Amino acid sequence: MSFPNGYTIQFRHTTNYKDIVETLRKCSKWVTHIEFSNCVIPPNLSFILDLCQQVESLKLYGCQFNGDLDLSPLGECKNLKILCINGYHKGTLIQNIGCLQWCPKLHTVYVCGCTIRTPASGLGQCPSLNELNLSGCKGVTGVGDLGDSTTLHTVVLIGTGVTDVSSLEKRCKSLETLDIV
Repeated sequence: MSFPNGYTIQFRHTTNYKDIVETLRKCSKWVTHIEFSNCVIPPNLSFILDLCQQVESLKLYGCQFNGDLDLSPLGECKNLKILCINGYHKGTLIQNIGCLQWCPKLHTVYVCGCTIRTPASGLGQCPSLNELNLSGCKGVTGVGDLGDSTTLHTVVLIGTGVTDVSSLEKRCKSLETLDIV
């Protein structure tokens, strides 16, 4: 099996974790983009990082997890640029979203339709974060330290519990688009 650099791998409707691990193991040196669509995967994403150190984008659409999705392993992912999680229809519960602050190249975060169990604090410290979309995420009730960001251009908080964005509007000088309704 031969893969070029920058390879994208997609898993669709995969329920066998062993198949996922075996496939990732075979192409781990080349894969930079991973997409899961309607798959059943473990809630701890460390298996991805153990196999694919160069991952730049991770997309999880409609996946089912056996427990709360723990994002803390992604804090170790130094090349991650894009993270997309669509939890609509599956009731995805997320822990540790603030760990993304340790991803120096992360510029786009779409986490939609999920319940976020821990505060989103820390995201304002992401050095490259340009876009943040937390649409439909229950449990998001405040903007935390997003106002501290010097790179954030777009924030979408539609369908969350956020009502006060004054600190974000006043302090985030790079902000161009803010959607909360």
